[in-house]
Amino acid sequence: MPKFFNDFSDDRNKAWCLHCGTSIGQRKTNREHIPTKSLLSKPFPNNLPVAPVCADCNEGFSLDEEYFVAFLSAVLSGSTDPENQKIESAARILLGNQSLRDRLNRSKKSYLTIGGDHHTLWDPEWIRIARVLEKNARGHLFYENGEPIFEAPSNIFAFPLPIASDNQIREFFGTGSNVTTWPEVGSRWMQRLLEDQDFDKDGFLVIQPNVYRFKLEFDGCATVKSILYEYLATSVEWGYH
Repeated sequence: MPKFFNDFSDDRNKAWCLHCGTSIGQRKTNREHIPTKSLLSKPFPNNLPVAPVCADCNEGFSLDEEYFVAFLSAVLSGSTDPENQKIESAARILLGNQSLRDRLNRSKKSYLTIGGDHHTLWDPEWIRIARVLEKNARGHLFYENGEPIFEAPSNIFAFPLPIASDNQIREFFGTGSNVTTWPEVGSRWMQRLLEDQDFDKDGFLVIQPNVYRFKLEFDGCATVKSILYEYLATSVEWGYH
């Protein structure tokens, strides 16, 4: 787990739910784990980032998170069988939700190539995947940069690294750890950049090895990139106005 830093950015930015913008003091709040805790493996990292959000927002993502975790694990495992899951929480989700298992199985397509090889494709419900990616990205930006962004992202995409093209790989990893625009003064990300000790060779901060790593980029826009299980590369981008 990366080193813990106190946040010294503007406290006035912490008065609202980072998702809906309502005042934290006016509504029931929950602590939201960043990233979604069900994506990680036990034992969980110490000092896992958390942020206060309104209870409605926190609970409103639950079904999408269950779907995302179960779908990703089914793809990694090649199966919806609860006993064969790569992600621990997915096993519990699929064991207790037969309708979700059936739904995922319907999204699985198998075919034979001309050469006689078997291939499997999984067709995701992209809107649900994108909602979880946006939720985690907002959390990272708020926790690390100390400043909420309430508008909708200008771009969200994800792709499997094992089948990515050379162009996709270059565009995703190409910026490395170079910084052209600095984050918020006093923010955790600024402190990390100044100490320059927690990043891997690609400029990512590792939350859990081989499970979850992410990075923030500020170069004409704010971008959060993450890599899940060294399989799924994701990017959520907010353009500056």
